[in-house]
This record gives sequence, structure tokens and C-alpha cells, in this order.
Amino acid sequence: MSEDLRRMAEMLKAGASLLEEACPQCGSPLFRLTTGEVYCAKCNRKVLIVKSDEEAVSALTPMSLSTLEETLTVNLQRLERLARAEADPSSLERLLRLVNLHLEALERIRRIRRQG
Repeated sequence: MSEDLRRMAEMLKAGASLLEEACPQCGSPLFRLTTGEVYCAKCNRKVLIVKSDEEAVSALTPMSLSTLEETLTVNLQRLERLARAEADPSSLERLLRLVNLHLEALERIRRIRRQG
């Protein structure tokens, strides 16, 4: 038995429901877990089902913000390491401007989340 089929069988045993919808990525059947999440066993990931473009934007916005926040945080860590090792004042000033821009972007993301 393939790993995909084994995962599908395990989901059904755990109480998941087989849905009519197929995964938009791979075409495999989707399952609704007991938590309410929709899951693709073949892609081994959650899937969001939306009925309109507006719903798609609403569903994707939090995920996009999280991804962007993660990227900014990783970049801040890199900038911090570079700033620590930098001896040239003009280069350090440039790095600190980048840090400030990253922090402003992170604050905007958090404001958007609070409003949403």
C-alpha cells in the first residue's frame, strides 16, 4: 500500500470524512478532519475551500501575512549579525536603516491583524 493510501486510511479510521472536492494541486480526494480542517493526504497539507474570489483573498491574507512576517524576522536576524560585525559607520547606518524598515513592516502586519 502506498504512503498516500495509508494516510487516507488512517484519516478515515480517525473519523475524517471523505469529501466530494478534489485537491486543486494533485486531484486527490480531500478529507474533512474531526477538527473541521480540510486536508489532502497525498500532498500531506491543509487545503482551504473557497466559493468566491473574495473568500480566496480573505483566506489567503492571513497566510500571506504570516509568511511575510516570518521572512522579515529571518532577515532581521541576518541584519543583526551583519550589524554586530560591521566596523564602517556608513555601512552600519545603512544596515540600521534596513532594520528600521523591517521593524516598520512588522508593525504594519501586526496592525492589520488586530484590525482584521
